[in-house]
Amino acid sequence: MRLDDDINDGSWLLTPAEQALVMAKNNANRLGFALLLLYFRGRGRFPPNLVGIDAQVRAQVAQQLGLESELRDGYDPSHRTWKRCRAEIRAWFGFREATVADAEGLEAWLCDQAVSIGGNRDRLAALVTERCRELAIEPPTAERVDRIVRAALYAHDERVYADILARLPLLARSRLDDLLRPADGTPDTAARGRPNSRVTRGHLAQCPENAGASRKLRLSRRPKRARTTTRFLSRKSVAIVQIIATSSATASPWRGLGRNGPW
Repeated sequence: MRLDDDINDGSWLLTPAEQALVMAKNNANRLGFALLLLYFRGRGRFPPNLVGIDAQVRAQVAQQLGLESELRDGYDPSHRTWKRCRAEIRAWFGFREATVADAEGLEAWLCDQAVSIGGNRDRLAALVTERCRELAIEPPTAERVDRIVRAALYAHDERVYADILARLPLLARSRLDDLLRPADGTPDTAARGRPNSRVTRGHLAQCPENAGASRKLRLSRRPKRARTTTRFLSRKSVAIVQIIATSSATASPWRGLGRNGPW
């Protein structure tokens, strides 16, 4: 892992105030503290480790401090010494750790961004980091950011589905419910254990396996009946539902979609 992409642009140079802050530390921790300080200053977050920082960068920083470039004390993020160092660096730049409320706010904000960005998780994760820096918040861990991204995409999908459902004519809703009725004699595993009960859109929304962008029910090609309630709705089906939503309430929902219906 190389963490020195901007080695020649001055981002690894200590200011006089920063150098004074570093020199106040124990001699064994000065180089590690300086690397954390400069990395956080440039990126708004801490590196996962210090050994991933290129040797040329360590040499450049060590030269400013009159130290050897070899790290004398291993960097353990869970050690109380380095926890204190990170807390001091956050306070130095006016940052704070992310809270549960911050994560919820980031999720709601990211849900709105998904409208224009789409489902690119890497891009959405980068937006979370940028947003945290704007709010002077240390970004959560990569695992936590991934959960925030997935939750935002799920919320965005739910918003889209609810909007489509609200625009469906009553006749189209009734016919879609007929499509979701299980075949005779097939137990309905999604309807809370009630055999042969009718599957509705509400039941589908409550299935835990229907989370994320792939939370879509796959229906059979013809409008007979779905064999199970754990299949996912294909993109083609979503597109057809959107067509239905824009059709006239008095027109047939299947008009222009083929002799045998949409599937």
